[in-house]
Amino acid sequence: MTCAQAQEQGLVKILDPTSWPESALAWMARFVSPRGASKAIGYAKLAIAKGMTLPASQGVLLERHLQEQLFRGLDGPEGMQAYLEKRAPVFRGE
Repeated sequence: MTCAQAQEQGLVKILDPTSWPESALAWMARFVSPRGASKAIGYAKLAIAKGMTLPASQGVLLERHLQEQLFRGLDGPEGMQAYLEKRAPVFRGE
């Protein structure tokens, strides 16, 4: 994958260097509470990092386990309820 392809798919974000670090902080704020599901993002990073070292079948089990843990917390039901109510979720990272 080229850098241009990664940018097209939203995997790479190019920020204006003249507004550093404000532009980076504003972009990253989307991923932490209350706007972002920080626990889910952390679990996704864990699943990717650890899953790369496991056989595919074990990687899938890890992903399922982490997803189950998310729905046992408060943010999972909040995300689902917000979706049903067509409103922005308020995540707490719990």
